Amino acid sequence: KISWCKNISGCFFHLCQNVFRCVQRSGLTQLYGDDPDFSQQIRALPALSFLPAADVIPTFEELKHQFPGQGQPVIDYFEHTYIGMKDRLSRPRKTPKFALELRNTNKNTLNGHHRTNNVVEGWNNRLSSMLNCSHPNLWKFIKYLKIEQSYIDEIIAQAEAGERQPIKKSQFRREKRLINILNKRTTTNLDKILTIAHNITLKSA
Repeated sequence: KISWCKNISGCFFHLCQNVFRCVQRSGLTQLYGDDPDFSQQIRALPALSFLPAADVIPTFEELKHQFPGQGQPVIDYFEHTYIGMKDRLSRPRKTPKFALELRNTNKNTLNGHHRTNNVVEGWNNRLSSMLNCSHPNLWKFIKYLKIEQSYIDEIIAQAEAGERQPIKKSQFRREKRLINILNKRTTTNLDKILTIAHNITLKSA
Protein backbone atom coordinates (compact mmCIF):
# COMPACT_ATOMS: atom_id res chain seq x y z
CA LYS A 1 0.00 0.00 0.00
CA ILE A 2 1.42 3.36 -1.04
CA SER A 3 1.05 6.33 1.29
CA TRP A 4 1.41 9.59 -0.61
CA CYS A 5 2.92 12.64 1.08
CA LYS A 6 0.30 15.35 1.59
CA ASN A 7 2.63 18.05 2.91
CA ILE A 8 3.62 20.24 -0.02
CA SER A 9 5.75 23.29 0.68
CA GLY A 10 7.36 25.90 -1.51
CA CYS A 11 11.08 26.49 -1.80
CA PHE A 12 12.47 29.21 0.51
CA PHE A 13 15.45 29.75 -1.80
CA HIS A 14 13.18 30.64 -4.70
CA LEU A 15 11.07 32.88 -2.47
CA CYS A 16 14.22 34.87 -1.64
CA GLN A 17 15.24 34.91 -5.30
CA ASN A 18 11.85 36.30 -6.32
CA VAL A 19 12.12 39.11 -3.76
CA PHE A 20 15.64 39.97 -4.90
CA ARG A 21 14.56 40.04 -8.56
CA CYS A 22 11.89 42.55 -7.58
CA VAL A 23 14.61 44.64 -5.90
CA GLN A 24 16.56 44.56 -9.17
CA ARG A 25 13.54 45.38 -11.34
CA SER A 26 12.73 48.32 -9.09
CA GLY A 27 16.21 49.81 -9.49
CA LEU A 28 17.03 49.31 -5.79
CA THR A 29 20.05 47.02 -6.10
CA GLN A 30 22.61 49.68 -5.13
CA LEU A 31 20.51 50.92 -2.20
CA TYR A 32 20.09 47.32 -1.05
CA GLY A 33 23.85 46.80 -1.15
CA ASP A 34 24.78 50.14 0.47
CA ASP A 35 22.14 50.53 3.21
CA PRO A 36 22.15 47.71 5.82
CA ASP A 37 18.92 48.96 7.44
CA PHE A 38 17.11 48.99 4.10
CA SER A 39 18.38 45.52 3.16
CA GLN A 40 17.29 44.18 6.58
CA GLN A 41 13.75 45.42 5.97
CA ILE A 42 13.72 43.76 2.54
CA ARG A 43 14.98 40.44 3.93
CA ALA A 44 12.32 40.62 6.65
CA LEU A 45 9.71 39.94 3.94
CA PRO A 46 10.78 36.34 3.17
CA ALA A 47 11.62 35.95 6.88
CA LEU A 48 7.86 36.12 7.52
CA SER A 49 7.66 32.52 6.30
CA PHE A 50 9.44 31.37 9.48
CA LEU A 51 6.47 32.42 11.63
CA PRO A 52 3.41 30.22 12.21
CA ALA A 53 0.99 30.79 9.32
CA ALA A 54 -1.58 32.47 11.59
CA ASP A 55 0.96 35.12 12.62
CA VAL A 56 2.19 36.05 9.14
CA ILE A 57 -0.46 38.60 8.10
CA PRO A 58 -0.62 40.51 11.44
CA THR A 59 3.19 40.73 11.47
CA PHE A 60 3.24 41.79 7.82
CA GLU A 61 0.90 44.67 8.74
CA GLU A 62 3.35 45.78 11.46
CA LEU A 63 6.27 45.56 9.07
CA LYS A 64 4.38 47.47 6.38
CA HIS A 65 3.73 50.40 8.73
CA GLN A 66 7.44 50.92 9.35
CA PHE A 67 8.73 49.89 5.90
CA PRO A 68 10.96 52.44 4.13
CA GLY A 69 9.26 54.43 1.39
CA GLN A 70 11.92 53.54 -1.19
CA GLY A 71 10.97 49.90 -0.85
CA GLN A 72 7.29 50.42 -1.70
CA PRO A 73 7.50 48.54 -5.06
CA VAL A 74 8.96 45.51 -3.27
CA ILE A 75 6.43 45.35 -0.44
CA ASP A 76 3.59 45.90 -2.95
CA TYR A 77 4.88 42.97 -5.01
CA PHE A 78 5.19 40.78 -1.91
CA GLU A 79 1.70 41.67 -0.69
CA HIS A 80 0.11 41.01 -4.07
CA THR A 81 1.97 37.71 -4.63
CA TYR A 82 2.21 36.11 -1.18
CA ILE A 83 -0.14 37.91 1.23
CA GLY A 84 -3.13 39.13 -0.77
CA MET A 85 -3.98 42.76 -1.45
CA LYS A 86 -6.51 44.63 0.70
CA ASP A 87 -8.28 47.49 -1.08
CA ARG A 88 -10.36 48.75 1.83
CA LEU A 89 -10.34 48.16 5.57
CA SER A 90 -13.86 46.74 5.44
CA ARG A 91 -13.04 44.12 2.80
CA PRO A 92 -11.12 40.86 3.23
CA ARG A 93 -7.83 40.40 1.44
CA LYS A 94 -7.80 39.10 -2.11
CA THR A 95 -6.43 35.63 -2.70
CA PRO A 96 -2.65 35.85 -3.28
CA LYS A 97 -0.97 34.24 -6.26
CA PHE A 98 0.62 31.66 -3.93
CA ALA A 99 -1.19 30.30 -0.89
CA LEU A 100 0.32 31.57 2.36
CA GLU A 101 0.69 28.04 3.77
CA LEU A 102 2.61 26.91 0.66
CA ARG A 103 5.51 29.25 1.44
CA ASN A 104 5.49 28.71 5.21
CA THR A 105 8.70 27.18 6.60
CA ASN A 106 7.92 27.30 10.33
CA LYS A 107 7.30 23.59 10.91
CA ASN A 108 10.09 22.50 8.56
CA THR A 109 12.57 24.70 10.45
CA LEU A 110 11.51 23.57 13.92
CA ASN A 111 11.49 19.90 12.85
CA GLY A 112 14.88 20.10 11.13
CA HIS A 113 13.45 19.48 7.66
CA HIS A 114 14.47 21.05 4.36
CA ARG A 115 13.21 24.53 3.49
CA THR A 116 14.33 24.35 -0.13
CA ASN A 117 13.98 21.88 -2.98
CA ASN A 118 17.75 21.83 -3.54
CA VAL A 119 17.82 18.13 -2.62
CA VAL A 120 15.28 17.32 -5.34
CA GLU A 121 17.11 19.45 -7.92
CA GLY A 122 20.38 17.78 -6.91
CA TRP A 123 18.85 14.35 -7.49
CA ASN A 124 17.53 15.41 -10.90
CA ASN A 125 20.97 16.73 -11.87
CA ARG A 126 22.68 13.54 -10.69
CA LEU A 127 20.27 11.32 -12.66
CA SER A 128 20.64 13.50 -15.76
CA SER A 129 24.41 13.25 -15.45
CA MET A 130 24.21 9.45 -15.19
CA LEU A 131 21.92 9.15 -18.23
CA ASN A 132 24.02 11.64 -20.23
CA CYS A 133 21.20 12.26 -22.70
CA SER A 134 17.84 14.03 -22.85
CA HIS A 135 15.72 11.10 -24.08
CA PRO A 136 17.11 7.71 -22.96
CA ASN A 137 15.43 4.54 -24.13
CA LEU A 138 13.40 2.52 -21.64
CA TRP A 139 16.09 -0.09 -20.93
CA LYS A 140 18.78 2.49 -20.26
CA PHE A 141 16.41 4.39 -17.98
CA ILE A 142 15.58 1.22 -15.99
CA LYS A 143 19.27 0.31 -15.75
CA TYR A 144 20.20 3.63 -14.14
CA LEU A 145 17.13 3.64 -11.91
CA LYS A 146 18.39 0.34 -10.49
CA ILE A 147 21.83 1.88 -9.91
CA GLU A 148 20.21 4.84 -8.17
CA GLN A 149 18.06 2.53 -6.04
CA SER A 150 21.17 0.65 -4.91
CA TYR A 151 22.75 3.94 -3.91
CA ILE A 152 19.63 4.99 -1.97
CA ASP A 153 19.45 1.61 -0.23
CA GLU A 154 23.04 2.09 0.91
CA ILE A 155 22.25 5.56 2.30
CA ILE A 156 19.22 4.17 4.16
CA ALA A 157 21.28 1.31 5.62
CA GLN A 158 23.89 3.81 6.84
CA ALA A 159 21.17 5.95 8.46
CA GLU A 160 19.62 2.92 10.17
CA ALA A 161 23.07 2.00 11.50
CA GLY A 162 23.34 5.44 13.11
CA GLU A 163 25.72 6.96 10.58
CA ARG A 164 24.75 10.57 9.90
CA GLN A 165 25.45 12.61 6.82
CA PRO A 166 28.02 15.33 7.58
CA ILE A 167 26.61 18.83 8.17
CA LYS A 168 28.68 21.96 7.79
CA LYS A 169 29.37 23.67 11.11
CA SER A 170 28.22 27.02 9.71
CA GLN A 171 24.91 25.49 8.60
CA PHE A 172 24.44 23.77 11.96
CA ARG A 173 25.05 27.03 13.86
CA ARG A 174 22.66 28.96 11.60
CA GLU A 175 19.89 26.41 12.06
CA LYS A 176 20.39 26.49 15.82
CA ARG A 177 20.19 30.31 15.83
CA LEU A 178 16.96 30.26 13.81
CA ILE A 179 15.32 27.75 16.15
CA ASN A 180 16.40 29.77 19.20
CA ILE A 181 14.89 32.92 17.68
CA LEU A 182 11.58 31.20 16.92
CA ASN A 183 11.35 29.63 20.38
CA LYS A 184 12.05 32.87 22.27
CA ARG A 185 8.71 33.78 23.85
CA THR A 186 9.73 37.19 25.15
CA THR A 187 10.34 38.53 21.62
CA THR A 188 7.62 40.01 19.39
CA ASN A 189 7.05 38.46 15.98
CA LEU A 190 8.23 41.67 14.30
CA ASP A 191 11.49 41.54 16.23
CA LYS A 192 11.83 37.86 15.34
CA ILE A 193 11.65 38.41 11.58
CA LEU A 194 14.02 41.40 11.78
CA THR A 195 16.50 39.23 13.70
CA ILE A 196 16.03 36.35 11.24
CA ALA A 197 16.72 38.84 8.43
CA HIS A 198 20.26 39.16 9.83
CA ASN A 199 20.71 35.39 9.40
CA ILE A 200 19.55 34.94 5.81
CA THR A 201 20.58 36.24 2.42
CA LEU A 202 18.41 36.72 -0.64
CA LYS A 203 21.08 35.42 -2.99
CA SER A 204 21.88 32.08 -1.31
CA ALA A 205 19.12 31.35 1.19
